Amino acid sequence: MDDLKKLPIKSKLMTVGQFREDGILNLNYYCGMKRAPNKGASKRPAVRKDGSRCTQKKKGSGVASKTTDQATCSMQDGVIQDDIHSVSSVDVYLQQLVQEEGYTFVDRLGSTIILQDFNLDLRQLQRHIFRFVSRRSVKFIDCYDWAYACSCNPSNHDLIWNMDCCQQVKYIDFLGGHGTCLHIETSQQLLSSIEGISGIDAESTFHSSPADVDGSNEHGYASYSEIVSQVFILNGSHEVPHLGVIVSSHTFDRIGVVKCEDDKTICMVCNRPCLHTNALKLYRENMTHDNTPEPIQHIFENMGSPKLPQNREKRSSKPISFKPIPFHVTQDFKMKINTGFKKLAYQDPTTGRYVLLPDGHLCPHCGHAITTQQFTATHEDIPVFLRDEIARADVFSVTCSMCERVVPCDGQEYSVLNMGHFLIGYDVLRDYLNNFLHGSRPVYTYFRVWEDNLDDRGITHSELTYHRFLNAWYGFLSLVDVDFRNGFSCPLCEKNEGGLPQIIICDGTSLSFRRDMMTVHAEPEETCYFERTSTHSSRVFLRSRQTRELLQRYCSPATPMSERDHKDLLSAMSTNHHTLHMFLLSIDDGSRRCPPPYRRFLSDISRNFPVCSLLPSSPPVRELVQMLLSGVNIRQLPGKWAALQAHVPLLFDLFCADASLIPLPIALHELLKDMWAVSQQPFIHSSLNHQCDSVPSKPRAYFPSLPLLHCRGRYGADKSPPDSSCEKTFRGHPFLLPGIFTIFCEHGICYGFELMESCESANIPFSIFNTRFTKAPSVVIYDFACNLHAYCLNRDPIFFQETRFLVDRFHWKNHKACPSSYHLSSYPSLSHLNSQVNEQANAGLKKIKGQVSYMSEDHFLSHCELYLYNKNHHLRKSLLGNH
Repeated sequence: MDDLKKLPIKSKLMTVGQFREDGILNLNYYCGMKRAPNKGASKRPAVRKDGSRCTQKKKGSGVASKTTDQATCSMQDGVIQDDIHSVSSVDVYLQQLVQEEGYTFVDRLGSTIILQDFNLDLRQLQRHIFRFVSRRSVKFIDCYDWAYACSCNPSNHDLIWNMDCCQQVKYIDFLGGHGTCLHIETSQQLLSSIEGISGIDAESTFHSSPADVDGSNEHGYASYSEIVSQVFILNGSHEVPHLGVIVSSHTFDRIGVVKCEDDKTICMVCNRPCLHTNALKLYRENMTHDNTPEPIQHIFENMGSPKLPQNREKRSSKPISFKPIPFHVTQDFKMKINTGFKKLAYQDPTTGRYVLLPDGHLCPHCGHAITTQQFTATHEDIPVFLRDEIARADVFSVTCSMCERVVPCDGQEYSVLNMGHFLIGYDVLRDYLNNFLHGSRPVYTYFRVWEDNLDDRGITHSELTYHRFLNAWYGFLSLVDVDFRNGFSCPLCEKNEGGLPQIIICDGTSLSFRRDMMTVHAEPEETCYFERTSTHSSRVFLRSRQTRELLQRYCSPATPMSERDHKDLLSAMSTNHHTLHMFLLSIDDGSRRCPPPYRRFLSDISRNFPVCSLLPSSPPVRELVQMLLSGVNIRQLPGKWAALQAHVPLLFDLFCADASLIPLPIALHELLKDMWAVSQQPFIHSSLNHQCDSVPSKPRAYFPSLPLLHCRGRYGADKSPPDSSCEKTFRGHPFLLPGIFTIFCEHGICYGFELMESCESANIPFSIFNTRFTKAPSVVIYDFACNLHAYCLNRDPIFFQETRFLVDRFHWKNHKACPSSYHLSSYPSLSHLNSQVNEQANAGLKKIKGQVSYMSEDHFLSHCELYLYNKNHHLRKSLLGNH
């Protein structure tokens, strides 16, 4: 990285001749740097021998002009002493940048320079804040010159870099409209003093190729992908390494300075987590020895090893306690909590502190009985935080004689959690647990209330900070003993075939956490590939959009069709749909308007949706259709008549509206026969796409009672746009993930959830059913069921052949183009279902939104699963009590 050192400065040896006879140094030569004169700058006022300044009067006025660019330097014992407060801010800033090497050129053409910021009040560098100044060559009316932009004014920076390179104004007018800043003025002075850069003019740069202007990658900077264009080490002496990160965008490069300390990265330009820290994290995860210079590799290798301050012991955020803590309080556990810590522990009368010994008779490491009574003090005089008071305690450990490993004091026998340097009572932690499960109180709010309660009692609690309390809560939560597999299953649905729920109600909710807190997981490799076996056009009854629109207009009750449209409709039907043409002629009454008994039937046929949504390809429907085509009067068969109402409400309502249609007239007979043939199209050449034996892991999906059975596979339809004409819009949060997708059974039990990394799509429920169910649910209720149905038919139609996809009652009003067969209310046999069970549960999840939205991924998932488990637990008790 030798070529990254600062470029040489023009040096000029100071001689006695450079000083005036009175020992005053002309600042044109301060620090050995020759400063280029500013165009149009006035001559410097003379300096008297006594050190005072001469004043010059402006023409036509008696006011003396002020001078700010001069300083006095006296010769004492050969040492120059500067009066820094009489020097301009630009001069002081420039001098300190040179002395401290506080600047770095990003390229050899000086297009961008990174500077340490400057404190005008203290008149010194700010080592923890950086600015970058960029310049670009612009053609003005009168000349070619540089347009400067500084990161201290982001809006002006964006304005400069996005404007046209040819401006129809004079350069001086341009400067008047954009102004300048201390960083730009200092950069101009610095650029004019650097060999190889001061000679570069704006006109030659303007006519250079883009590669020359950018400086290419001649420094050997580390480059990676299209996100991070360059990573390089900054000049200067820093306690921890500082890396420059250039993130390319479609307009200009965004530059950041990332401080790499321990395993943390902080951007010193943005002063917050930003695209530079995220880009550097991605670069670090994907770097190789081939694309990364050795010094940068060395910096990354040293990261992740936190350096502790001297004479300071590292304090773990994980608990010393190791025993599982029962979620459902047993009688013995209740007695311990009611007895209280002070009665459970022995108090040393000499010190007044409580003595806590390891509880238990078996070694948790080897299972051998602990026989020794020799205890070792591990922590002395540490606080014990209880709900209403604070005590002091000495904590001991014992060494197992068999495995020679230390057995710490767990604290459960004393109803406390051992965090090492402090203990906290179960009464506090379980109190917050109940607040979390049944209320909307975040842990921070609870902690502040607890502090105020102690303040009211005059108890000092400074040893327990919020972060310590938060770590104790996380530690407590990690030890809570819960049977999640049993808790995420319905006791009534377990009696079904395969123990699976037959009716599923699913939806997504916006409960989520920050996108930058996601843990990086390797995506499972899908090795199985399945071709698409049917197309959407082969599944709809009317393929022509114009024909569908004409038929919908014919079914409209508002106004009759025009004579021309009616003629076009019949002509199109006679050409392409002979059976439908026959049926239309049989019901036509000459009004050019569909008779009321047939409106719903013909309107559903005219929709751009699969016919199998009207006539499901299931054994009961197949039997009913065959009976109708055979001329059986199913009105006389109560069981079949009820089955028709339950499975094909479209035909049931048609026969109720016109009793003369049973037995079927010839026109309806041929039409029904044609419709049944189209409804079988998705399944004729398809097979069950479950040949994949590999079982990948999905860390962001949580279904304790529905383990993964096989991988999803790749499908030919994955690359195609959705077929459904029904659309769903999404509003996303700029920093949070879209949310979680939950599935419930008909009894309201949640079977689990999956984290949505992108906007809610049909792929999520499809993947859940396809990879976790041995048999597809018989009914899926979803607010976007119409799209999900088409998605499933495009990929695995055989698996979902007997599944009915329905839209819940609340969201049906938004489905204007869907046939009535997708409406839950069309099926009287399902009228008992609460289709809002998912929406109601999601409303409950919003109570914890303020608590979990800014957690890490692991903590977010653990809080969600515990909250949903508790809801399931109370509902399971109710279901078992009622049955």
